[in-house]
Amino acid sequence: MTRPVHGGANIAELRSLGLRPEDVLDFSASINPLGAPSCISHAIGAVNLAAYPDTECTSLRESLSARLAVSTAQILVGNGSTELIHLTARAYLNTGDSGADNRQANGETLGEGTTAHGGIDNPLSSGEKSAGVKTGNRAVIFAPTFGEFAAACDMQGADVFSIVADEGNDFAWDIERAARIIAERAPSLVFLCNPNNPTGRYLIEADVRRIADSLPEDALMMLDEAYLPFVEARWDSMPLLDLGNVALLRSMTKDYALTALRLGYMLAPPAVVERVRALQHSWSVNGLAQTAGIAALADTRHVEDGRAEMRAAKRYFVNELDAMGLRCIPAAANFVLIRVGDARALRLALLTGHHISVRDCASFGLPEYIRIGIKTRADCERLVGALRDIFGEIMALTSHY
Repeated sequence: MTRPVHGGANIAELRSLGLRPEDVLDFSASINPLGAPSCISHAIGAVNLAAYPDTECTSLRESLSARLAVSTAQILVGNGSTELIHLTARAYLNTGDSGADNRQANGETLGEGTTAHGGIDNPLSSGEKSAGVKTGNRAVIFAPTFGEFAAACDMQGADVFSIVADEGNDFAWDIERAARIIAERAPSLVFLCNPNNPTGRYLIEADVRRIADSLPEDALMMLDEAYLPFVEARWDSMPLLDLGNVALLRSMTKDYALTALRLGYMLAPPAVVERVRALQHSWSVNGLAQTAGIAALADTRHVEDGRAEMRAAKRYFVNELDAMGLRCIPAAANFVLIRVGDARALRLALLTGHHISVRDCASFGLPEYIRIGIKTRADCERLVGALRDIFGEIMALTSHY
Protein backbone atom coordinates (compact mmCIF):
# COMPACT_ATOMS: atom_id res chain seq x y z
CA MET A 1 0.00 0.00 0.00
CA THR A 2 1.29 3.46 -0.90
CA ARG A 3 1.48 5.78 2.08
CA PRO A 4 -0.86 8.78 1.86
CA VAL A 5 0.67 12.15 1.02
CA HIS A 6 0.21 14.96 3.53
CA GLY A 7 0.97 18.64 3.85
CA GLY A 8 3.89 19.92 5.90
CA ALA A 9 7.63 19.94 5.38
CA ASN A 10 9.32 17.05 3.58
CA ILE A 11 12.72 17.18 5.26
CA ALA A 12 14.44 14.89 2.75
CA GLU A 13 13.22 17.00 -0.16
CA LEU A 14 14.27 20.24 1.49
CA ARG A 15 17.74 18.87 2.23
CA SER A 16 18.14 17.79 -1.39
CA LEU A 17 17.43 21.40 -2.38
CA GLY A 18 19.80 22.84 0.21
CA LEU A 19 16.92 24.23 2.28
CA ARG A 20 15.96 24.04 5.94
CA PRO A 21 12.35 24.01 7.22
CA GLU A 22 12.85 27.43 8.77
CA ASP A 23 13.82 28.78 5.33
CA VAL A 24 10.43 27.90 3.84
CA LEU A 25 7.07 29.65 4.11
CA ASP A 26 4.68 26.72 4.32
CA PHE A 27 1.22 27.01 2.75
CA SER A 28 0.90 23.23 2.31
CA ALA A 29 -0.68 22.75 5.75
CA SER A 30 -3.96 24.38 6.72
CA ILE A 31 -3.79 25.46 10.36
CA ASN A 32 -4.51 28.50 12.52
CA PRO A 33 -2.48 31.34 10.95
CA LEU A 34 -1.61 32.65 14.42
CA GLY A 35 0.09 29.40 15.39
CA ALA A 36 -0.40 27.76 18.79
CA PRO A 37 -1.71 29.72 21.80
CA SER A 38 1.05 31.32 23.84
CA CYS A 39 -0.10 29.45 26.94
CA ILE A 40 0.91 26.10 25.45
CA SER A 41 4.67 26.43 25.88
CA HIS A 42 4.31 27.33 29.55
CA ALA A 43 1.88 24.47 30.18
CA ILE A 44 3.95 21.72 28.58
CA GLY A 45 7.10 23.10 30.20
CA ALA A 46 5.64 22.11 33.56
CA VAL A 47 4.95 18.50 32.53
CA ASN A 48 6.81 15.85 34.52
CA LEU A 49 8.58 13.92 31.76
CA ALA A 50 9.28 11.03 34.15
CA ALA A 51 5.57 10.36 34.71
CA TYR A 52 3.45 8.10 32.52
CA PRO A 53 0.59 9.86 30.72
CA ASP A 54 -2.99 9.11 31.73
CA THR A 55 -4.15 6.23 29.54
CA GLU A 56 -7.76 7.46 29.71
CA CYS A 57 -7.02 11.16 29.02
CA THR A 58 -9.34 11.86 31.95
CA SER A 59 -8.65 15.57 32.49
CA LEU A 60 -8.68 16.38 28.78
CA ARG A 61 -11.95 14.52 28.28
CA GLU A 62 -13.42 16.42 31.22
CA SER A 63 -12.33 19.72 29.65
CA LEU A 64 -13.87 18.70 26.32
CA SER A 65 -17.02 17.55 28.09
CA ALA A 66 -17.42 20.93 29.78
CA ARG A 67 -16.76 22.83 26.55
CA LEU A 68 -19.06 20.73 24.34
CA ALA A 69 -21.76 19.76 26.85
CA VAL A 70 -21.45 16.03 26.21
CA SER A 71 -20.69 13.12 28.51
CA THR A 72 -17.09 11.97 28.86
CA ALA A 73 -18.41 8.56 27.79
CA GLN A 74 -19.03 10.09 24.35
CA ILE A 75 -15.42 11.28 23.92
CA LEU A 76 -12.41 9.34 22.67
CA VAL A 77 -9.08 11.17 22.43
CA GLY A 78 -6.51 10.04 19.90
CA ASN A 79 -2.97 10.62 18.70
CA GLY A 80 -4.28 12.92 16.00
CA SER A 81 -7.46 12.26 14.07
CA THR A 82 -5.54 9.81 11.87
CA GLU A 83 -5.25 7.29 14.70
CA LEU A 84 -9.00 7.48 15.27
CA ILE A 85 -9.68 6.96 11.56
CA HIS A 86 -7.61 3.78 11.53
CA LEU A 87 -9.04 2.50 14.81
CA THR A 88 -12.59 3.02 13.56
CA ALA A 89 -11.81 1.18 10.34
CA ARG A 90 -10.47 -1.74 12.39
CA ALA A 91 -13.56 -1.70 14.58
CA TYR A 92 -16.11 -1.64 11.76
CA LEU A 93 -14.45 -3.48 8.88
CA ASN A 94 -13.65 -7.19 8.76
CA THR A 95 -10.18 -8.39 7.79
CA GLY A 96 -8.85 -11.27 5.77
CA ASP A 97 -11.06 -11.00 2.67
CA SER A 98 -9.04 -11.86 -0.42
CA GLY A 99 -11.50 -10.57 -2.98
CA ALA A 100 -11.71 -6.95 -1.89
CA ASP A 101 -11.63 -4.36 -4.61
CA ASN A 102 -11.72 -0.59 -4.76
CA ARG A 103 -14.24 1.11 -6.98
CA GLN A 104 -15.49 4.56 -7.82
CA ALA A 105 -19.00 5.59 -8.67
CA ASN A 106 -17.92 6.32 -12.24
CA GLY A 107 -16.56 2.80 -12.65
CA GLU A 108 -12.85 3.64 -12.53
CA THR A 109 -10.33 2.07 -10.19
CA LEU A 110 -9.59 3.89 -6.95
CA GLY A 111 -5.86 4.18 -6.44
CA GLU A 112 -3.73 5.98 -3.85
CA GLY A 113 -5.42 9.23 -4.77
CA THR A 114 -8.96 9.54 -6.03
CA THR A 115 -10.05 10.83 -9.41
CA ALA A 116 -12.43 13.77 -9.22
CA HIS A 117 -13.58 13.74 -12.85
CA GLY A 118 -16.94 12.42 -13.92
CA GLY A 119 -19.56 11.99 -11.26
CA ILE A 120 -21.93 9.35 -10.00
CA ASP A 121 -22.72 7.71 -13.31
CA ASN A 122 -22.84 3.98 -12.69
CA PRO A 123 -24.15 3.09 -9.22
CA LEU A 124 -24.29 -0.64 -8.63
CA SER A 125 -27.63 -2.29 -9.15
CA SER A 126 -29.47 -3.34 -6.02
CA GLY A 127 -28.05 -6.52 -4.55
CA GLU A 128 -24.84 -6.56 -6.63
CA LYS A 129 -21.96 -7.95 -4.59
CA SER A 130 -18.22 -8.10 -5.09
CA ALA A 131 -17.03 -11.70 -5.29
CA GLY A 132 -15.20 -12.82 -2.16
CA VAL A 133 -16.05 -9.72 -0.14
CA LYS A 134 -18.14 -9.96 3.00
CA THR A 135 -21.03 -7.52 3.34
CA GLY A 136 -19.48 -6.32 6.62
CA ASN A 137 -16.26 -5.41 4.88
CA ARG A 138 -17.58 -2.63 2.69
CA ALA A 139 -16.83 1.06 3.00
CA VAL A 140 -17.96 4.15 1.12
CA ILE A 141 -15.82 7.28 0.80
CA PHE A 142 -16.94 10.67 -0.49
CA ALA A 143 -14.09 11.73 -2.79
CA PRO A 144 -11.74 13.38 -3.56
CA THR A 145 -10.77 13.63 0.08
CA PHE A 146 -8.27 12.99 2.88
CA GLY A 147 -6.08 10.04 1.90
CA GLU A 148 -6.11 8.35 5.30
CA PHE A 149 -9.72 7.21 4.79
CA ALA A 150 -8.76 4.98 1.87
CA ALA A 151 -5.52 3.94 3.57
CA ALA A 152 -7.38 2.81 6.69
CA CYS A 153 -9.87 0.82 4.61
CA ASP A 154 -7.13 -0.74 2.51
CA MET A 155 -5.34 -1.94 5.64
CA GLN A 156 -8.49 -3.87 6.55
CA GLY A 157 -8.79 -5.40 3.08
CA ALA A 158 -12.08 -3.60 2.59
CA ASP A 159 -14.12 -3.21 -0.57
CA VAL A 160 -14.04 0.57 -0.99
CA PHE A 161 -16.60 2.35 -3.14
CA SER A 162 -15.80 5.99 -3.82
CA ILE A 163 -18.57 8.49 -4.56
CA VAL A 164 -16.80 11.08 -6.69
CA ALA A 165 -17.69 14.76 -6.71
CA ASP A 166 -18.50 16.58 -9.93
CA GLU A 167 -15.54 18.77 -10.89
CA GLY A 168 -17.71 20.66 -13.38
CA ASN A 169 -20.03 21.71 -10.56
CA ASP A 170 -17.33 22.97 -8.16
CA PHE A 171 -16.89 19.46 -6.73
CA ALA A 172 -20.46 19.06 -5.52
CA TRP A 173 -21.93 15.64 -4.78
CA ASP A 174 -25.38 14.55 -5.90
CA ILE A 175 -26.66 13.70 -2.43
CA GLU A 176 -29.78 11.81 -3.48
CA ARG A 177 -27.85 9.54 -5.82
CA ALA A 178 -25.17 9.10 -3.17
CA ALA A 179 -27.80 8.06 -0.64
CA ARG A 180 -29.18 5.50 -3.08
CA ILE A 181 -25.72 4.06 -3.67
CA ILE A 182 -25.13 3.74 0.07
CA ALA A 183 -28.49 2.03 0.54
CA GLU A 184 -27.64 -0.43 -2.25
CA ARG A 185 -24.06 -1.07 -1.17
CA ALA A 186 -24.96 -1.47 2.53
CA PRO A 187 -21.48 -0.51 3.80
CA SER A 188 -20.39 -0.92 7.39
CA LEU A 189 -18.52 2.38 7.34
CA VAL A 190 -18.91 5.68 5.48
CA PHE A 191 -16.31 8.46 5.49
CA LEU A 192 -17.39 12.04 4.82
CA CYS A 193 -15.22 15.12 5.38
CA ASN A 194 -17.19 18.32 6.10
CA PRO A 195 -15.91 20.80 5.09
CA ASN A 196 -14.14 18.56 2.63
CA ASN A 197 -10.40 18.44 2.13
CA PRO A 198 -9.18 19.52 -0.45
CA THR A 199 -12.26 21.01 -2.15
CA GLY A 200 -13.65 23.04 0.76
CA ARG A 201 -17.18 21.85 -0.04
CA TYR A 202 -19.42 22.23 3.04
CA LEU A 203 -22.65 20.25 3.16
CA ILE A 204 -25.77 21.60 4.82
CA GLU A 205 -27.33 19.71 7.72
CA ALA A 206 -30.14 18.25 5.62
CA ASP A 207 -27.64 16.67 3.22
CA VAL A 208 -25.63 15.08 6.02
CA ARG A 209 -28.77 13.74 7.66
CA ARG A 210 -29.92 12.32 4.32
CA ILE A 211 -26.66 10.40 4.05
CA ALA A 212 -26.90 9.16 7.65
CA ASP A 213 -30.48 8.01 7.03
CA SER A 214 -29.33 5.86 4.11
CA LEU A 215 -26.96 3.76 6.24
CA PRO A 216 -27.90 0.18 7.05
CA GLU A 217 -28.43 -0.93 10.63
CA ASP A 218 -25.23 -1.17 12.72
CA ALA A 219 -23.24 0.90 10.19
CA LEU A 220 -21.38 4.08 11.11
CA MET A 221 -20.72 7.35 9.34
CA MET A 222 -17.54 9.12 10.40
CA LEU A 223 -18.00 12.84 9.81
CA ASP A 224 -14.55 14.43 9.73
CA GLU A 225 -14.87 18.03 10.96
CA ALA A 226 -11.18 18.89 11.21
CA TYR A 227 -11.70 22.23 9.46
CA LEU A 228 -15.10 23.09 10.95
CA PRO A 229 -13.78 25.82 13.29
CA PHE A 230 -12.81 27.91 10.25
CA VAL A 231 -16.26 27.81 8.62
CA GLU A 232 -18.04 31.14 8.86
CA ALA A 233 -21.66 29.94 8.69
CA ARG A 234 -21.51 26.72 10.69
CA TRP A 235 -24.48 24.61 11.66
CA ASP A 236 -24.52 22.67 14.91
CA SER A 237 -23.61 19.05 14.20
CA MET A 238 -23.78 17.88 17.82
CA PRO A 239 -27.45 16.74 17.55
CA LEU A 240 -26.29 14.19 14.95
CA LEU A 241 -24.95 12.14 17.86
CA ASP A 242 -28.55 11.38 18.80
CA LEU A 243 -28.95 9.43 15.55
CA GLY A 244 -26.76 6.67 16.96
CA ASN A 245 -24.88 6.01 13.70
CA VAL A 246 -22.73 9.14 13.40
CA ALA A 247 -19.29 9.84 14.88
CA LEU A 248 -17.85 13.36 14.74
CA LEU A 249 -14.10 13.54 14.22
CA ARG A 250 -12.25 16.69 15.28
CA SER A 251 -8.62 17.75 15.25
CA MET A 252 -6.95 20.14 17.67
CA THR A 253 -3.95 20.32 15.35
CA LYS A 254 -5.84 22.63 12.99
CA ASP A 255 -7.69 25.19 15.11
CA TYR A 256 -5.06 25.31 17.87
CA ALA A 257 -2.06 24.60 15.61
CA LEU A 258 -0.86 21.70 17.78
CA THR A 259 0.42 19.93 14.69
CA ALA A 260 3.69 18.69 16.21
CA LEU A 261 1.91 17.13 19.19
CA ARG A 262 -0.75 15.10 17.29
CA LEU A 263 -4.07 15.49 19.08
CA GLY A 264 -7.63 14.80 17.99
CA TYR A 265 -10.86 13.44 19.39
CA MET A 266 -14.00 11.63 18.36
CA LEU A 267 -17.51 12.32 19.62
CA ALA A 268 -19.87 9.37 19.34
CA PRO A 269 -22.49 7.35 21.22
CA PRO A 270 -20.91 5.55 24.21
CA ALA A 271 -21.25 2.14 22.56
CA VAL A 272 -19.30 3.36 19.52
CA VAL A 273 -16.62 4.91 21.74
CA GLU A 274 -16.24 1.65 23.67
CA ARG A 275 -16.00 -0.38 20.47
CA VAL A 276 -13.22 1.79 19.05
CA ARG A 277 -11.44 2.39 22.38
CA ALA A 278 -11.03 -1.37 22.85
CA LEU A 279 -8.52 -1.36 19.97
CA GLN A 280 -6.46 1.63 21.12
CA HIS A 281 -2.97 1.06 22.47
CA SER A 282 -2.09 2.16 25.99
CA TRP A 283 -0.48 5.60 26.27
CA SER A 284 -1.51 6.44 22.73
CA VAL A 285 -1.79 10.13 23.61
CA ASN A 286 1.34 11.43 25.32
CA GLY A 287 1.36 13.68 28.37
CA LEU A 288 2.56 16.76 26.50
CA ALA A 289 -0.34 16.54 24.07
CA GLN A 290 -2.89 16.03 26.84
CA THR A 291 -1.60 19.01 28.80
CA ALA A 292 -1.46 21.18 25.69
CA GLY A 293 -5.05 20.26 24.84
CA ILE A 294 -6.30 21.26 28.28
CA ALA A 295 -4.44 24.58 28.13
CA ALA A 296 -5.69 25.29 24.62
CA LEU A 297 -9.31 24.75 25.60
CA ALA A 298 -8.90 27.28 28.41
CA ASP A 299 -7.95 29.96 25.86
CA THR A 300 -11.33 31.14 24.64
CA ARG A 301 -10.02 33.81 22.23
CA HIS A 302 -7.29 32.15 20.20
CA VAL A 303 -9.42 30.25 17.69
CA GLU A 304 -11.74 33.22 17.18
CA ASP A 305 -8.77 35.55 16.58
CA GLY A 306 -7.20 33.09 14.16
CA ARG A 307 -10.47 32.72 12.30
CA ALA A 308 -10.77 36.49 11.89
CA GLU A 309 -7.18 36.75 10.62
CA MET A 310 -7.77 33.90 8.18
CA ARG A 311 -10.98 35.37 6.78
CA ALA A 312 -9.41 38.76 6.06
CA ALA A 313 -6.34 37.18 4.46
CA LYS A 314 -8.50 34.80 2.43
CA ARG A 315 -10.59 37.64 0.99
CA TYR A 316 -7.43 39.45 -0.05
CA PHE A 317 -5.85 36.33 -1.52
CA VAL A 318 -8.88 35.24 -3.54
CA ASN A 319 -9.31 38.75 -4.96
CA GLU A 320 -5.65 38.88 -6.01
CA LEU A 321 -5.86 35.47 -7.67
CA ASP A 322 -8.97 36.58 -9.53
CA ALA A 323 -7.07 39.61 -10.81
CA MET A 324 -4.41 37.23 -12.16
CA GLY A 325 -7.04 35.13 -13.91
CA LEU A 326 -6.74 32.23 -11.46
CA ARG A 327 -10.07 30.96 -10.20
CA CYS A 328 -10.45 29.47 -6.75
CA ILE A 329 -13.03 26.77 -6.14
CA PRO A 330 -15.52 28.24 -3.61
CA ALA A 331 -14.40 26.89 -0.24
CA ALA A 332 -15.86 27.23 3.24
CA ALA A 333 -12.63 26.23 4.98
CA ASN A 334 -9.28 27.88 5.72
CA PHE A 335 -7.77 26.79 2.40
CA VAL A 336 -8.48 27.28 -1.28
CA LEU A 337 -8.22 24.93 -4.25
CA ILE A 338 -6.85 26.49 -7.43
CA ARG A 339 -6.57 25.06 -10.94
CA VAL A 340 -3.13 26.00 -12.26
CA GLY A 341 -2.28 23.46 -14.98
CA ASP A 342 0.85 21.53 -14.05
CA ALA A 343 0.60 21.63 -10.26
CA ARG A 344 3.83 19.70 -9.63
CA ALA A 345 5.82 22.13 -11.77
CA LEU A 346 4.30 25.16 -10.04
CA ARG A 347 4.98 23.70 -6.61
CA LEU A 348 8.62 23.09 -7.50
CA ALA A 349 8.99 26.58 -8.98
CA LEU A 350 7.61 28.16 -5.81
CA LEU A 351 9.80 26.02 -3.58
CA THR A 352 13.08 26.43 -5.44
CA GLY A 353 12.64 30.00 -6.65
CA HIS A 354 10.77 31.58 -3.76
CA HIS A 355 11.17 29.19 -0.80
CA ILE A 356 7.40 28.80 -0.58
CA SER A 357 5.70 25.42 -0.16
CA VAL A 358 2.18 24.65 -1.42
CA ARG A 359 0.28 21.38 -1.69
CA ASP A 360 0.01 19.94 -5.16
CA CYS A 361 -3.10 17.78 -5.30
CA ALA A 362 -1.92 14.89 -7.48
CA SER A 363 -2.40 12.51 -4.54
CA PHE A 364 -6.07 13.53 -4.45
CA GLY A 365 -6.36 12.67 -8.14
CA LEU A 366 -6.21 16.37 -9.06
CA PRO A 367 -2.86 16.90 -10.82
CA GLU A 368 -3.90 20.31 -12.20
CA TYR A 369 -4.73 21.78 -8.80
CA ILE A 370 -2.87 23.19 -5.83
CA ARG A 371 -4.25 23.69 -2.34
CA ILE A 372 -3.26 26.78 -0.39
CA GLY A 373 -3.65 26.90 3.39
CA ILE A 374 -4.46 30.51 4.25
CA LYS A 375 -1.91 32.18 6.51
CA THR A 376 -1.58 35.82 7.60
CA ARG A 377 -2.19 38.73 5.22
CA ALA A 378 1.56 39.44 5.09
CA ASP A 379 2.33 35.83 4.21
CA CYS A 380 -0.36 35.80 1.54
CA GLU A 381 1.09 38.99 0.03
CA ARG A 382 4.43 37.22 -0.34
CA LEU A 383 2.77 34.26 -2.08
CA VAL A 384 0.83 36.56 -4.40
CA GLY A 385 4.09 38.24 -5.40
CA ALA A 386 5.69 34.88 -6.15
CA LEU A 387 2.73 33.74 -8.24
CA ARG A 388 2.80 36.99 -10.20
CA ASP A 389 6.49 36.46 -10.95
CA ILE A 390 5.96 32.88 -12.12
CA PHE A 391 2.85 33.46 -14.20
CA GLY A 392 4.30 36.69 -15.54
CA GLU A 393 7.30 34.77 -16.85
CA ILE A 394 5.02 32.17 -18.44
CA MET A 395 2.95 34.85 -20.15
CA ALA A 396 6.11 36.58 -21.38
CA LEU A 397 7.43 33.34 -22.87
CA THR A 398 4.06 32.60 -24.47
CA SER A 399 3.81 36.04 -26.06
CA HIS A 400 7.43 35.78 -27.28
CA TYR A 401 6.66 32.64 -29.25
